[in-house]
Amino acid sequence: MAQIEVNIDDYLSEEDKRELVIETFKERVKKELFKSSEGTIESDAEVQRVIGNITAQIVMNEVRKYIPDYERKIKENTISSLNKDMSYYVFKKKDVWDREESLAITYMNEAIKECKEGFKSRIKEAIANYDLSKEISEQIGNEFSEMADTIYKLSNLFYSK
Repeated sequence: MAQIEVNIDDYLSEEDKRELVIETFKERVKKELFKSSEGTIESDAEVQRVIGNITAQIVMNEVRKYIPDYERKIKENTISSLNKDMSYYVFKKKDVWDREESLAITYMNEAIKECKEGFKSRIKEAIANYDLSKEISEQIGNEFSEMADTIYKLSNLFYSK
């Protein structure tokens, strides 16, 4: 394998190298920024993408001037918003203004429907095995307490005459 060494300084001046670098950079920008070899914008969507990228960078540079820790604040507020407000959107039910319920609600309803028979059998089992004695005792106790209060009030009414 033959190897050739070329000293570029023998063939190009500093000005030639500078122009070559500038041209290479321009070509790279055309290719990357506009996604076209000719450097022309191919669609309105491409214009919007390029303008959006430039705008975002300008805005973020200005924000950084006045709010040095903006990235931390944005992250904290985003996390807070997700934890607090997003459950409304994630679990949003259909109402008279919304066309559709959220996917989370749709998926939960589908899962519930798929498990309908299992739910029914577990509910029946829970009802059959539920011990009502405590609730019945409390209810009877409450009824006797009310009766006692009524008798006490009646006795006070007769006693005071």
